[in-house]
Amino acid sequence: MYAFVGTTISTFIVGGLVYTAGYYGICHSLGGLASLVFGALISATDPVTVLAVFQRLGVDINLYSLVFGESVLNDAVAIVLCRTLLQFKCSPVTAWTVLVAFGSFVFVFLGSFVIGVLVAMVSSLIYKHARLSEKEAFVTNEVTFLVIFPYIAFLMAESMAMSGIVSILFCGMGMRHYTYWNLSHAARVSARGLFKVLSSLAETFVFVYLGLSMFTFPMTLQQIRLLLVALAAILLARVCNVVPGTWLVNRLRKKEHAIPPRFQFAVWFAGLRGAVAFVIAVTTWLEDEFENGDSTSLLTCTLCIAVITVLFMGGSSTYMIDRLQLRQPEGEAESYTRSNNRLVRFDKWYVRPFLTQKPSTAPSVPPAFPAWSPHGVNEPHPAVESEMPLVILEAVPRHPEGGWVD
Repeated sequence: MYAFVGTTISTFIVGGLVYTAGYYGICHSLGGLASLVFGALISATDPVTVLAVFQRLGVDINLYSLVFGESVLNDAVAIVLCRTLLQFKCSPVTAWTVLVAFGSFVFVFLGSFVIGVLVAMVSSLIYKHARLSEKEAFVTNEVTFLVIFPYIAFLMAESMAMSGIVSILFCGMGMRHYTYWNLSHAARVSARGLFKVLSSLAETFVFVYLGLSMFTFPMTLQQIRLLLVALAAILLARVCNVVPGTWLVNRLRKKEHAIPPRFQFAVWFAGLRGAVAFVIAVTTWLEDEFENGDSTSLLTCTLCIAVITVLFMGGSSTYMIDRLQLRQPEGEAESYTRSNNRLVRFDKWYVRPFLTQKPSTAPSVPPAFPAWSPHGVNEPHPAVESEMPLVILEAVPRHPEGGWVD
């Protein structure tokens, strides 16, 4: 709800307010299309800082799931939405072109999703039947192919005029869900370390470049006014995203599982802007998509908004958590965000057994990690893992009981 409907609402609110302010001379005047593209790219949230604090302080698992889930899908929606809006550069805005653009948005998003998931499933089958996990000498190959498969998804999507970034996103999610369980223990440890290092390096480079770029592009008084208008617009749009979306979600949930107001404020507060918005803005500037300096104005405004939100909202997230008492109570680790619908059960009983190794053939845990006991920690088997959120998996021991179908 937050990612799909909320991002669309935020796009039109931010774009409309920025365009109106420019039209009346309050700030730098952006064209109608440039305003909407800015609204779409700046709606891409990147709560890396907040999520890091959430994980370190142990916030409620349900709140973590809400923020993380929104940020993952929100980025994908924002990327495809920007791409769709830029199609109007070469075509007039009519009822037919709007309908075609909407169809293109759905087609590109779903097509990229399908490509990513299919590559992930193929990779899981290859790992399962190649039995790479049975020989220690193949650990390097296991990790290498783990990097190659998402790149294959990217190339396939780009060659089909889809979104390579969205395909990589869903390919990674699918490989974590299926392929991960076909890896040897050594490969799992190596892959986790590798991807943590790569993600940290990527985030560091992006934010260093982002900080340096602030001093590269001088801002005029009108662009500073545009920045202030945009900041107010994204805060208002965030409210219009979270509050109605939460109301609709709560209408469909049981009363005891409703999202409380303090969670709603935390979700609103976690709407930082960062790497994704910055990359889209840089791409728009490099390709000089808009005239009259609009591309440069979008870039400088995005740079400043990203830095301001990360410094002020990210920096004060610890105070917000303590003030709203959002830490996970001791002894409680149950999430009401998990689902027991037919699709989840179908995945648990049929898809996973087909794509992953059975308990008897799955890679064994090395001697340093004994069989499960109330005092030991062991990774649960996918038959059990599907019932628990990812965050709980990393910390809570579970007995690998039943649930496997031949």
